[in-house]
Amino acid sequence: MVRKLYTDKEYSDKACEANALGKKLIKVQEEREYEVTVLEWEKKTIEVPIYNEEGEIIGYEEKEVDDYTKPIMIEIVDPETGEKIWVQKSHQETRTEIVEYLEIVDNPENFQRNFFNTSLGYVRRKPYVKGTKEYKDFLSDMLAGMEVGQQIITYTEDLQPNLVQVTQEFLDECKAQYNKDFYGE
Repeated sequence: MVRKLYTDKEYSDKACEANALGKKLIKVQEEREYEVTVLEWEKKTIEVPIYNEEGEIIGYEEKEVDDYTKPIMIEIVDPETGEKIWVQKSHQETRTEIVEYLEIVDNPENFQRNFFNTSLGYVRRKPYVKGTKEYKDFLSDMLAGMEVGQQIITYTEDLQPNLVQVTQEFLDECKAQYNKDFYGE
């Protein structure tokens, strides 16, 4: 059985965060060890039936199991009071479980779908325009009004913004990208 280390709300929040970053959210499963305290019991012998291929009992074998009505008790000194007390004997065991957690990873396909590369950095294809409070298509809605020397925001591969000045080379690259998108390679 897989134990999830996140809630549905955390999943939703991480998915929104990954989407905003242009990345993808994945579920990672891995084995982890953990310690558990195991109580000790006296043993008892029981008879367990042995079955043949037809499901008929053909005999019995003896098997030793814990007798959950008889705990093994030991005397210890209570660390707080210093008194001797009786407690059930126990030991630590290491167990293994499969856990699942969330991880945000790069999504090259999504990055390429949302950005294109220029000499000034990566340009968001659909930037948010504060003045109109809407998303615009950079190449078809905004490129025609751009001029050399105008300031725009481009991004590094890890989505760090840079304020740059438009150059003629940049405008030519954007027109070439528009044609590539429209006509193909």
